[in-house]
Amino acid sequence: MRGMTLNWIGTILCGCMAAMAAAPVLWQQDGILISDLGKFAEPKANVSREQDRHKWELVDYETTRASGTMLYSRRGNTPAPVTIDPGLKGWYRIYAATFAPNNNTARLWMRVDGEPGPTMFTHGNTAICWSGTESCEEIFMECADLTDRKITIGKPAGLHGPAWAERGLANQVIGLMWLRFEPMTEQEVADYQQYFSNPATKRLHAHSDMDWIFTYGAEMSMDEYCSVIDAFGRADVGMASVEVYSTLGDMTKERAMINSKDADLLEFRWPSQLALDRKRREVYKEYVRRAEGYGMKLLAAHRMGLANFIIPGDDIDASNIPFVTNNPQWYCRDRDGEPVAFMSYAYPEVGDFMIREFLKMADYGFHGATLALQRGIVVLFEEPVIARFKERYPDLDPFTLSLDDERLASVRCEFFTDFLRRMRKAFDEYSQANGRPRLLIVPYIGLNMADNRRLGLDVETWVKEKLVDSVCVAVMRVFEDERFFKDDANPERISVEKYHHYKMTAERSPIQRSMGNQVGALAQCAAAYRQLSQENGVRFYYDAHWEGTLPPEQIADYALQLYKGGAEYLSLWNSFEFRVSNRPEWFVTSRLGHRDDLPNMPKDNAGYRRRYRMLSLNGTSYASYYPNWRG
Repeated sequence: MRGMTLNWIGTILCGCMAAMAAAPVLWQQDGILISDLGKFAEPKANVSREQDRHKWELVDYETTRASGTMLYSRRGNTPAPVTIDPGLKGWYRIYAATFAPNNNTARLWMRVDGEPGPTMFTHGNTAICWSGTESCEEIFMECADLTDRKITIGKPAGLHGPAWAERGLANQVIGLMWLRFEPMTEQEVADYQQYFSNPATKRLHAHSDMDWIFTYGAEMSMDEYCSVIDAFGRADVGMASVEVYSTLGDMTKERAMINSKDADLLEFRWPSQLALDRKRREVYKEYVRRAEGYGMKLLAAHRMGLANFIIPGDDIDASNIPFVTNNPQWYCRDRDGEPVAFMSYAYPEVGDFMIREFLKMADYGFHGATLALQRGIVVLFEEPVIARFKERYPDLDPFTLSLDDERLASVRCEFFTDFLRRMRKAFDEYSQANGRPRLLIVPYIGLNMADNRRLGLDVETWVKEKLVDSVCVAVMRVFEDERFFKDDANPERISVEKYHHYKMTAERSPIQRSMGNQVGALAQCAAAYRQLSQENGVRFYYDAHWEGTLPPEQIADYALQLYKGGAEYLSLWNSFEFRVSNRPEWFVTSRLGHRDDLPNMPKDNAGYRRRYRMLSLNGTSYASYYPNWRG
């Protein structure tokens, strides 16, 4: 595939920048631009010159690129979808221009007739300016055969579903200004159709964070729910995982035991969560069916720390896990004896609960489990840990040992390894009883071996015993800042009294976390893990850049550094909510499996997006002075 796969990119976002006169359709040297969307949008009943919460508002505009009428939706509005018929035949590159005055996370969705589902997208608006009203942004969307096909445009109901939108709380202010279409040559079409068909480029593991798709609306269509799977399937993703925390226990019934105003809370805050409770079997089965159609493995993911704690005011508090709430006796314990609100796998009941939950997801058809371990703790200083440690080291006080002390680490690591052995056995028995292929177990771990043993994770043993099938390595480190609570009499030990005092009085927590884009450290890990991976036939995936932290033109170079460091596969945390809808970022990230093509990706930001200055809105000019905010 080397040397021919990027032809179809064409002249992305390198078009004419001259100002255009107002016209419904502009024929240009770089394609066809439909700037007056009000003339094309159907049905007309779904658009209006007046403000209507259930219709698109038609707003006249002028920019340095084009003039016309945009489809605009204010905060809290839920306009019905509209279709646009460009009247074109053949293949085109499709671009969309958006205007989002005060919300960079506002979403729209677009769907070309015949596609399996809609594509969510957002307005980046990363220009440095006084207000988001000063610029609009054109981004590349996709390539498609538009022969006898229309394009449907919609807006998600709101971050927490229609109940919030009806109360004016959906913070989604965005407008679609124009659509632009560049014709493709026969060779470009052929290259595009082959681009994602090569199994050798399916090097990515994509993770969908926190069930985000179910927060877009309570009564979405199956295609809308499955847009997350379609996005991964049309990329270099060979394996994907979706978090399914809302399935933990019988959430709908048991929440009433936790929240005294449960019914009102759920109906107000989480209508889409209730929709999931009603629809999840059908949705998850369709997830799997579509994933298999793309040749992709789909795993159910849980955050293994099972923490119920949410900062008050965060609306996720309606989804507490009853098993956790009802069993605080199985919490982790800090070295000073105080409870830590993670569930500990030193207690077999915790592991048994998680095995049952993952097998429940296997009933939906999922191909295995992703165990998110990089952000939490699974075992600390609980009674079973201390008892086992005392059997081996009766003269040592475990509470005074560093988390890095190998004697303590080896005992702590045994408990989660014991859980994995039970999980592997239960998975294999399930597969045999149901005539299924081996269910996969894929942990998401911290950075290096020492970091993981500090978390109670013995990755080397897991791999050598074939307890896991692949491993995802995250740029995450958790460690004690021991400098401030060393024992004065024995600096190699920790003073529990000083630790507790520091924990309760210092401005820094005794537990520190290190995260972010540490490509050098991650590349070193790839080299260190390489032998373990090759000798045991277990793939290691390494975190690409954190979502939204790099401009598109730097993403390919970041991935190339990982590949040069020894990585063969890459992982993408939080892929759907903050990667797929950011089209300039997804343009690169979705193609990171094409290792040989990465040096040819555009090297400047204009290769992924084009910003244009706004000149007027609804007849009011601000091409020079800026008469906004009441003057």
